Amino acid sequence: MRIVTRGLALTIAALILASGALAAPVETVLYSFTGRSDGGFPRASLIADNRGALYGTTVNGGTGAGTVFKLTPPGRGKTAWTETVLYSFKGGSDGATPQASLIVDNGGALYGTTPSGGSSGVGTVFKLTPPAKGQTARKETVLYSFKGGSDGSEPVAGLIADKGGALYGTTLFGGSSGGGTVFKLTPPAKGQTAWTETVPYSFKGGSDGATPQASLIVDKAGNLYGTTESGGGNNSCANGCGTVFKLTPPAKGQTVWTKTVLHSFAGGRDGGLPLDGLIADNKGAIYGTTFCCGSSGGGTVFKLTPPPKGQTAWTKTVLYSFCSQPGCNDGDAPIAGLIADNGGALYGTTFGGVSSRGSSVGLTVFKLTPPAKGQTAWTETVLYSFTGGSDGGNPYAGLIALAGDGGKREDDNKREDDNRSALYGTTQSGGSGSNGTVFKVTLCPEPRRRDDHDG
Repeated sequence: MRIVTRGLALTIAALILASGALAAPVETVLYSFTGRSDGGFPRASLIADNRGALYGTTVNGGTGAGTVFKLTPPGRGKTAWTETVLYSFKGGSDGATPQASLIVDNGGALYGTTPSGGSSGVGTVFKLTPPAKGQTARKETVLYSFKGGSDGSEPVAGLIADKGGALYGTTLFGGSSGGGTVFKLTPPAKGQTAWTETVPYSFKGGSDGATPQASLIVDKAGNLYGTTESGGGNNSCANGCGTVFKLTPPAKGQTVWTKTVLHSFAGGRDGGLPLDGLIADNKGAIYGTTFCCGSSGGGTVFKLTPPPKGQTAWTKTVLYSFCSQPGCNDGDAPIAGLIADNGGALYGTTFGGVSSRGSSVGLTVFKLTPPAKGQTAWTETVLYSFTGGSDGGNPYAGLIALAGDGGKREDDNKREDDNRSALYGTTQSGGSGSNGTVFKVTLCPEPRRRDDHDG
């Protein structure tokens, strides 16, 4: 079994945006959740199939404990997307309150996590199998129920997979020291049905890091990279300001993974509290966000550059600091991770806060453009600012990018891409039902001027 996920390679490949100048982006709400049977409060990023259908999770709604949903693009001549609940969690042994994104295998099965429910009430890893021929319902299977001890507890992040179909993820708590884990689930041997859970690493807290709540990425050598929300070698934050770490697989004949802290956040101008995962470029540099701090107090976008040959220390650079002060309009408090286009520009969301007047502020979709030749400063552009009303509010999750209209419609025999790209995401609040949205921000390249030349 081969599981296909954008987290499989260190050089993340969901980056199909065309770089270049943009006309004013346009935001469209594709679906507003009601919080009832259709689900509500989506906190996870989306995945898409080759027909442009979108898949995600909601923390509540359904039969009461959250859902896995599908949004199908409108047919020709239509405008409304169709939402289908693929599974409603019951809140018992099947899991509850999913808040992470999904991955999919080449047979169309979906895999994800729940931070609660399961046999011990502290979370699950689940699989949703497509309906059998002539059926309509997907089958949910719990691949593993966490016990809350050394095996880990409360997985709030999504999964990645290796070529053999093993799944890797993180738990917020549990492990040998209670500071969370990196876990591995190995598929059953031939003739067996039970998946095997092992813990490659248990976080110790303190300078080691603790409470990982983001998914992982993996490089070609099998090294895993991730973040911890707390811990690290600096004490500027009450429980430590968090870390970026690397886990190296055991050498041949060995069993122990080697953990290395690549960076401990210091708070202040350095940033603090990385809450989501990483992406990497083809030179091995790592990019991510921190929820707080930075020179302007509203969080940061950072880069970690690998050490030169013969060195061991990674170099940390703050590419941008968001402003949390009254009157700022560049965004505030990025919770989610990033994606990038083929020109190296970065895209993400900021969760925002509440102004002194009680209104929502700092809720954005943003773009960071690399410095021009001879320059050093990255340029931030707000592509869209949410009002917190019917257009959505508090984008907790990151983005995905799709070219053209997002894919082939059900009634199309042939898809022809236009010159547009679009960003798709979720907001955990707002919308017509005030229970969150799925949105699209269309990026329109500006028309070429008459003095533009090819090459």
